[in-house]
Amino acid sequence: MESPIFIPLKQALDVTEESRFKKADLIFVTDGQASLPHSFVETFNERKKRKTV
Repeated sequence: MESPIFIPLKQALDVTEESRFKKADLIFVTDGQASLPHSFVETFNERKKRKTV
C-alpha cells in the first residue's frame, strides 16, 4: 500500500512532466516521518535531469 505522502508526489511529478516550464519548483513540506520507495526517488531524479538539461 502506498503511503499518503507518495500519492501527491506522484501527481506533482506527472504535472511537471506535462508542464511547458523546464525549471518548475516543487515544494513539499513534511514532518520527515514518511519514507519514499527508492524506485520513486530514482524516477524523480531521472525526470528532473531530463527536464533541466
